[in-house]
Amino acid sequence: MSDVRVNVIWNMYRNQSDWQRHNETQRATFSALLLAVETALLGFLPRDHALHTENWPIPAFMMLVGIAGFLAIFKYWERFNYHDAVNWEFETELDTEIPPPENRESLREVRLRGIEAHDSRALLVLQDRYLMQHWIWAALHFFVAGFGCILLTQALANGPLPKP
Repeated sequence: MSDVRVNVIWNMYRNQSDWQRHNETQRATFSALLLAVETALLGFLPRDHALHTENWPIPAFMMLVGIAGFLAIFKYWERFNYHDAVNWEFETELDTEIPPPENRESLREVRLRGIEAHDSRALLVLQDRYLMQHWIWAALHFFVAGFGCILLTQALANGPLPKP
C-alpha cells in the first residue's frame, strides 16, 4: 500500500464530493433565480382585462423559462450522478488500498450500512428511490411552463384588445 496513492485517491474522492455539492448549489441557485423571474413575469400580466394577443410575449417567455428550468434540473441531476459514480469507483480503490482490519467493515460496507439505516428510518414514500428531489423541482418548472402555455393559449384565443 502506497501512502502517496492513498492520498491521491482520497483527494480525488474529496474533489468529486465537492463537485457534487457545487452542482446541488448551482441547481438550487438557478431554480430560485428562474422562479423569481417567473414570479416577476406574473406582475406584468394585465389585471384590468383578460389576456389578448398584445400580451402574448409574457406567457410565452414564462413558458420558455419553465422549460429551461425543467431541462436544467435534469442536467444538474445527471452531473450529480456522474460525480457519485466516479466517487463509487474511488471508494472501490480505497477499499483495495486500505483493507479493513480483522472483524471490521470496508468503507463500502460502512457506506451501505449508512444508506440502509437511513432507509429504515425514512418514510417509504420519501425515500430517494420513490420521490427524488429533482423530480419535485422539475415538476415545479414543468407546472410553470404549463401555466405559461395556458396563459398563451388564452391570450391568442381572445384575439386583439377591443378598441374603446
